[in-house]
Amino acid sequence: MSKIILFVEINPGMESSGAKALEYCKNNNITSYVLTSNKKFYDTPEGNPLNKASHILEFPTSMNLKDQCVNFLKERFYKTKLDLVMSFSELYVELAAYIGKQLGLPNNNYIPICKARNKFTWRRLLQSEHLTNIKSLLISNLEDLQNVSEKIGFPCIIKPLDGSASVSVQYCDSLEELKMAFQSWQNFRGFGRGLISKKEMIVETYVSGPLYSIECLNINGVNNYFGITNRKLSGEPYFVEVGADFPANNEIPNITSVTNKTSKVIDLLGFKNCALHIEFILGADNYIEYVDINPRLGGGLIPEMIESSLNISPIKYVLSTMLGDYTAINIPKEYLNYCASRYVVSSNWGEISHITGLNKIKKNKSIHSFSMSVKEGDTILPLKSNKNTLFEYFSTSTSMEKADNIANDVVNDIVFDLKAELLV
Repeated sequence: MSKIILFVEINPGMESSGAKALEYCKNNNITSYVLTSNKKFYDTPEGNPLNKASHILEFPTSMNLKDQCVNFLKERFYKTKLDLVMSFSELYVELAAYIGKQLGLPNNNYIPICKARNKFTWRRLLQSEHLTNIKSLLISNLEDLQNVSEKIGFPCIIKPLDGSASVSVQYCDSLEELKMAFQSWQNFRGFGRGLISKKEMIVETYVSGPLYSIECLNINGVNNYFGITNRKLSGEPYFVEVGADFPANNEIPNITSVTNKTSKVIDLLGFKNCALHIEFILGADNYIEYVDINPRLGGGLIPEMIESSLNISPIKYVLSTMLGDYTAINIPKEYLNYCASRYVVSSNWGEISHITGLNKIKKNKSIHSFSMSVKEGDTILPLKSNKNTLFEYFSTSTSMEKADNIANDVVNDIVFDLKAELLV
């Protein structure tokens, strides 16, 4: 009998891990449902990824309406048993886990996910076990910011308590900058789909150094590490991800110490039988400072780069593990090739009047998963988060240097003509 999976929303894009998961289900006799509050939200110039699903259910997917959501699904599936409820979107893993828990399904990881989605909660847990040196302060209102100078110091980082995609993550040098960042988050409504994020933020110690993420799949308590990803950022004040390299294992002086420490973090939070994408900064004296803990596969093109490098489908193994197949995974020790992704953003704003160079990119056999987020006639904005991405892709080659060079050259092959007006 075919397995039945309910996906609570997905991450946007025709090449996203959620879209690839729907495609995998379609090709492997798995019935897929997508629960979404707004199918049109996923429209792209290249189509809508939700069309890959067997069925689409439209119902509000806000955590504020979680019990209504559960009741809707109980009524909808009163004759059909779901095998799994999950989400590849960081913003919806908590709701998916709650639904799974209420429906009595295994591998929902609800309590660990709640801890991970609250950045202040998991930071305090790591502090209690001496797994981080970063100081943090919960900010509920403007008055709380008065304590930052004494308890955290400047410069510092302010970020939403449960945000995603670098939205409203900002480097601040003064109290005035903190106030502006806090006020901006209070007015943010850009995640769409009726999502209501928590208004609290946290302020943390600023740690300089390169950003990495470690890609993991826990199977029956065993952490299987696919490798390390080097995350390329735009730099202060917004730290928008503009690319990634995989594998970047060779850049880590002692990878065993990273995996050992990360396994302690995973065990501390209590995760089991799920994917984990954990971001860290390699600080002074190669000390590991964790930046984010995500109970999902890496976003963007990371799953595809893993598959290209290892000839292993992380999406296949995540789905099979969460469906109850705990067969051990054999990750090769050698990588087949090196991958470099780019998420291209703009430093300008205006209406797109013309785009040239697309055909050249699509004919390049070293370029994979090229996807446009905008089209002629759309208005683009300067980068503040990954929500401002214009297009994305990744390159492959026999070395990381060659893959990076190919990826960088592509940026020069595409041209956006803008009709811009002066702001008044």
